[in-house]
Amino acid sequence: MAPDFNAARRELKRARVSAALGALVGSDVVARNRNRLLQLLATDSVDRSLSFEDLSVDQVETVISIAVATVEESGDDSVAVLLMCVRVLAADGQFARLSLLAERLDAASRPFELERPYWTLTLSAFADSVRGHRQQALQALNERLGIGRGGVAEDRLAGTPQHVDDIVAATALRVVLSSPGDEFVYQARNRALSRGDGVGLAYFDALIAWSEAVRVAAPSVVLRGSDPVFESDALEGYLSAVPVPALFPAQMAAIAAGATLDDTRVIALPTSSGKTFIAELRIVATLTRNPGTRAIYVAPYRLLSRQVERQLRPGLRAAGLAIRDLGSGYDPSALPSDDVADVIVCTPERLDGLMRLAASSAAGHTEAADFLDNCSVLVFDELHLIGRPGRGPRFELILARLRMRNPDLKLLGLAAATHGSQELSEWLGDEPLSPRSGRPTGTLELVWETDGTIKQRAFQANPSTVMSMPRRTAIDDAAVLLLRLNDEYMPALAICVSRPRAESLAKKVLKGSAVKGEQWRTSLTHDQWRTVLTAIEEVRALLGENHPLAQMMNSGIAFHHAGVPTHALEQIERLVRRGLLRVVCATTTVAEGADMPFRVVVIPHLNFPGPSRRLERDLYLNIIGRAGRANVAVEGMVFILDSDSKMLSGLVRNSLWQTSARDVLRGQLNNVSLGPATVEEWNDFADIESQVLAWLTDPSSYVEGQALALSEQTFSYDQGNNSEKQTVTYIVDQLMCHLETDGYAVAGSPLRATARGSIAQLTGLSLPAVHRLSLAVERGRDGWMSQLPGTMHLTSQVAELVARMTFEAPEVFQHGLWFRRNAKAADAWDALSRFAYQADTEHLGSTDHELDIQLFTDWLMGASYARLAEMADVAQAATALFGGQDESKRISDATEYIGKLVYPASWVWSGAQIVAGELGDTFPSFIRGAIEYGVPNETCVQLIERGRLTRRAALTISGLSDAGWDEATTWLLGDGNVDDAAALLTRADGERLRDLRDALEFEE
Repeated sequence: MAPDFNAARRELKRARVSAALGALVGSDVVARNRNRLLQLLATDSVDRSLSFEDLSVDQVETVISIAVATVEESGDDSVAVLLMCVRVLAADGQFARLSLLAERLDAASRPFELERPYWTLTLSAFADSVRGHRQQALQALNERLGIGRGGVAEDRLAGTPQHVDDIVAATALRVVLSSPGDEFVYQARNRALSRGDGVGLAYFDALIAWSEAVRVAAPSVVLRGSDPVFESDALEGYLSAVPVPALFPAQMAAIAAGATLDDTRVIALPTSSGKTFIAELRIVATLTRNPGTRAIYVAPYRLLSRQVERQLRPGLRAAGLAIRDLGSGYDPSALPSDDVADVIVCTPERLDGLMRLAASSAAGHTEAADFLDNCSVLVFDELHLIGRPGRGPRFELILARLRMRNPDLKLLGLAAATHGSQELSEWLGDEPLSPRSGRPTGTLELVWETDGTIKQRAFQANPSTVMSMPRRTAIDDAAVLLLRLNDEYMPALAICVSRPRAESLAKKVLKGSAVKGEQWRTSLTHDQWRTVLTAIEEVRALLGENHPLAQMMNSGIAFHHAGVPTHALEQIERLVRRGLLRVVCATTTVAEGADMPFRVVVIPHLNFPGPSRRLERDLYLNIIGRAGRANVAVEGMVFILDSDSKMLSGLVRNSLWQTSARDVLRGQLNNVSLGPATVEEWNDFADIESQVLAWLTDPSSYVEGQALALSEQTFSYDQGNNSEKQTVTYIVDQLMCHLETDGYAVAGSPLRATARGSIAQLTGLSLPAVHRLSLAVERGRDGWMSQLPGTMHLTSQVAELVARMTFEAPEVFQHGLWFRRNAKAADAWDALSRFAYQADTEHLGSTDHELDIQLFTDWLMGASYARLAEMADVAQAATALFGGQDESKRISDATEYIGKLVYPASWVWSGAQIVAGELGDTFPSFIRGAIEYGVPNETCVQLIERGRLTRRAALTISGLSDAGWDEATTWLLGDGNVDDAAALLTRADGERLRDLRDALEFEE
């Protein structure tokens, strides 16, 4: 009877999952099924002529199952099996999996250290080479082989034949690493063949396959063969500095199809396939071909923009290009005058602000217009988000406006391979680059069903049962999974639907971590533990000495959500990247494009926020992309906890695991309501109305048939059916009529923005916000606002007036205490509309509204989150905002409450400056930063923006120096001041302060 190879693969997967969860697995079961697959591999048509990505999914799965199976066998057998797997994976271009198998190859080499030291050397150096550490491997080989030391030691010449074989093997690797020729390697292979050395033959076959694969996939070879600019002398230094030894096949296919050429392209690759590196190559190529031009990289999330700037900086520096992160959020201010970099990273909202500024007559408009006109390539990351409600319509209108303004601008869209890349490419006018490729690493998807069975997804087959464990509640069960995971599968990520659930899960994991937490701590080196303590110290400084997040981090656990200050989030991300946390419980912000080394993802709930109130397939695909990323694990694991809720029943199998139909992306503009009946619908309506107004101020709008002209450029129109096209055009036309009726536009063949409309468009705010701000500015113009010019420090009185000004806008008001406590779900839209259109003033004088003002005032004056939590009165419901007596919960409430206010509030203040006209031009520039960071003076803002100090540290230093930055700079450069001040700060802030001092000295 023929062996059932599919069953063998399933059995080995079950064994891996069971072992990951700490269950005992019979070694005989693993060995028997591994040997079945070895038989398949030995008889299958896998040879050295294999081209990249020729292996089927089943063949790749076979090799991986063989490679990662733990079997008790002799050292030679173990090495031979691993080398066979390396040969096959190398021939298929599976470089991500190869680099991770190197760990096993390295471990397999150690038992030979005493009897066969040169075999250990060979295997260890080969493992380093496969990881991409070629120079490290070459150095080790040269030192041990005596290269460059005047000869070879005698003991190596007089050894046994096996001893000589090992030296030959090491020499062959050295030849491969140091010279292009491979004649010696083939001679060495023939020698092993003639001697009947099976393990040696497996080694030479693996070495030949790997060296040939790396030669074919070397970035310099691929790029020079596809794009002539990489043959220029200008990029020789850049190519030599590229740290990537070999490109993934998907990257190679994208480059071969023209990803780096000056054309508009959409690159659709699986998660963890290196899209950011493709973007780097495109930027370098385009700016080299077009010297003196600029590039813009648009990242839709703040976490992603920080990550992208960090990833791109080394490579761009090697190419002689400067990069700058312009930050997140809408900001109509000019580009920094001190340094306009070659490449800027920004959010879509910041790009929107630049476009509006360029179309205005405000200060900085010339620089903004020149930058946009001089931009030769724009990269838009996570482009598939255009198909989501909320920000999606804004994104497509921003791109539509940009393309109409600059028709020659070339775009590079980055999208996940399953997210409608065909539609996006058709919209942008080119063929999609969707190379035939799976993820560089694999993912085991498992569902823990309500009856207790854990089943593993199987493509083209029914899910197979792995094991059973009793179910209780979702949070309890998720904690059980996370606590049972072996250390090999850390760090693990749990994606929760809300902040309270993320914290609740983290607390449950902590409660069960007494033993594992201690084991984790003792496993860390001194330097690693010091890094963790530095992060904990900063969290305590930000949230309080006894905050549970600090206690959790002491056991390798953290939560990540909007209720955690930015500096603390960055510390958590830093620890994750270094592998110094065990478990992170987070909301979905970590799921959207974040590149962090998680090996396991747990999804405790399926009822996610959104229109459908359940986890959508596109978000699910992004979530599972966090597990087992390239250079992290050969494969990741994803556990979904199923629900017996009627609304969620069948979601996993019928939607999340559905593969029968291609994912199609649809635009959302035709779903915008002209008669909003909810707060969400009003926000969408106001946002799109603002986008249409912004377009009317740009010369590209001076065409006949304006509504149709703008509509035709949108994704929703381009990909819509006839009815949807008519709906989009009707919505745009009605918005234009509304703008004309309200005096923001005037019919002049064609419709154009009025002076009032030009002011409103530059703010980027909703029209009701602009109207309310105009009235508030007129009330303060001859009073407190006239006293602002020259101010370097906010008094509490001025801070209160600034707070009241920001709460004039619906964008801020809807996140305040009054609205959240008094506008119940049924009448929330009615309450917001009455406020927005000046129909009601019921909030004025109310306790909740005055508390809003007081809390925000104290935020501006530097009050800690703990202090703000103390000030807030207790809500009736313990789970409500500022409800209950739990101190840490209320501190997190304060952090989230402020976090939701500061983004729109800083935007509103910029809008107030614009509305104030010439008076607004004289307002101190630090006030916007003061609102965002919660500090009262210019020095604090500069310390945070230039030195990346925490809020607490900035307040401390400004108290020692001066509220004015010029005077504070002099103080910082004074002898001993920084060292004395650093003693008052956390270790991290002390280092940042010294770095800032060094940067200021360099500027001097």
